[in-house]
Amino acid sequence: MSSYLIDDDAPSIEWSDIGKVIHLDPTKTYLNLLNEINTYLDPQYILDLSFDYESMHLLLNQAKQFNIPFINNPGKLAIFILKNKDSEIKSNLLADEGFLEPQKTAGILDPHVYKRICNFLEKNNDISSIQNYRHLLLERVLSDELLQYELLLTGENYYLDVTYLFDEHFKKREESTKSNLYHLDLIANYFFDDYYENVYLDIKQMIKYTNLTNNDKIPQDRMAFYEAFADLKDNTYLEHQEFFEMYKDINIMEEFYDDIRSLKDESYQSLIDACTNFTQDSPLYNKELSTKYGCEVYYLNGEEFHGFVRSDVRISKYDIELVDGEPKLVPQPQPSPEQLARLGHSFTYIGTDDIQTYQHPNEKLTMLYTGIKPETIGHVYHNDSWSSPNYYYYSDYQNELHTPDSLLQESTKYPEILITELNNIKPIAILCLDAVTEWDIECSKRNNLPIVVINTLKYERKIAKEDHFIDHYTR
Repeated sequence: MSSYLIDDDAPSIEWSDIGKVIHLDPTKTYLNLLNEINTYLDPQYILDLSFDYESMHLLLNQAKQFNIPFINNPGKLAIFILKNKDSEIKSNLLADEGFLEPQKTAGILDPHVYKRICNFLEKNNDISSIQNYRHLLLERVLSDELLQYELLLTGENYYLDVTYLFDEHFKKREESTKSNLYHLDLIANYFFDDYYENVYLDIKQMIKYTNLTNNDKIPQDRMAFYEAFADLKDNTYLEHQEFFEMYKDINIMEEFYDDIRSLKDESYQSLIDACTNFTQDSPLYNKELSTKYGCEVYYLNGEEFHGFVRSDVRISKYDIELVDGEPKLVPQPQPSPEQLARLGHSFTYIGTDDIQTYQHPNEKLTMLYTGIKPETIGHVYHNDSWSSPNYYYYSDYQNELHTPDSLLQESTKYPEILITELNNIKPIAILCLDAVTEWDIECSKRNNLPIVVINTLKYERKIAKEDHFIDHYTR
């Protein structure tokens, strides 16, 4: 121990030198290090520690000897121990100091950290206590009250590790906590248990849809709250505080998700109800072409229509092959019943205002479908939503509310609709543009499926207008 004598004249230890202390560098004294820890024991500044058990234990004993303030504060002492990277060391030290080992932790003051941890915990743990305490904690933060660093949940046997948010530019905490985006996330977390941008995108869709349809299902007082919440994005920090103080006693989260679910059901049902029925008593039935080709043919020549379609990228109608040394368009094999039955979750919605599909119907097998129900629609977007087969019916783009006309009119290429349940969905017709080929006729007869032909000169195909959007949800 003689090599660790206290030296009052020793230079101040920089926090970046924390890895050089104890037995690694005897020139650094315990007292300076402990004072440094006491000064900067703040979740924003302190980093994960790499001390071994012996060094940590020795350091804590020295802190008791010198009566360093943090050693007598259970919250700060727990924070120091919890910052060690080694779980076994943490467990041993917590037991040494009389703490029960934490069972659940959450970064409450950072909504992003909180959500990630809760999403992980909810699969295996009851997090109702964290949820309840989160609401109380956020109220204190938003009311500008000071908080302790470490808080013991009443009646619970674990600590809640509370962290401060610092943004990507590593601003000082005083600046960061006053930033609009951070403050808006806290307000959204308080009322909706979500990020502000996510709720904002959904509310903007609600407002748009209710204006489009003159829908009055949502009570005026709730709509007034939603509109005021959406306006916060352009308001000042003080206006955020005024909004919070005005509404902090209301409990609106369940009503909000009920409201948006109700509008989704109505919107999705309208897309389904608008779909055109292709039956032989319809004026769209073309008797002349049906007789000529020996199968049911429907011809759209400018008439109003809507429908769900899907392009099957695995089934090509024609391909260019060399025949006698010359490139020719050659029919490809007909799809098997198994191929026809295999579906993905991504569909396109077409109609009078937009007949663009994911693939060209004359190149890839594209069919119209029925059997879709409102509760099976998982996501609607006016363009390609860049969904991934790995995530089935999920997309990071906002889930939009539309009438059939608004969906097609907003589209700049083709609207994508993701379906969650495929069991009852079945093809009702083969889609062709302008002409019917021998391949289509054979496929129609083999599978007892009508053919729907669209005269493209009478409809709009938005081929070259793809654009890019920033309306993503925060996951």
